[in-house]
Amino acid sequence: MGKKGNRLIAILSFLILITLIVPAQAIDYDDGAKYISGWDVADSGTDEDLFTSAYDGESVFAFGAGGVILQSADKGAT
Repeated sequence: MGKKGNRLIAILSFLILITLIVPAQAIDYDDGAKYISGWDVADSGTDEDLFTSAYDGESVFAFGAGGVILQSADKGAT
């Protein structure tokens, strides 16, 4: 294959790549109504961001910024 053939392959590869990338960029991921997580929003009683939680069979613990640790003895209801 000559220079024209190599150039044609490069251009076609680029066009195929663009046709795959552009539609993926057009997807709206910000619409929370499309996704159901199973989580409910609740007031934590702290202004710190909470990062993770753990359940030990009796209590739920939440861990957050600034060393915040919250405990709920009623499976996270409060």
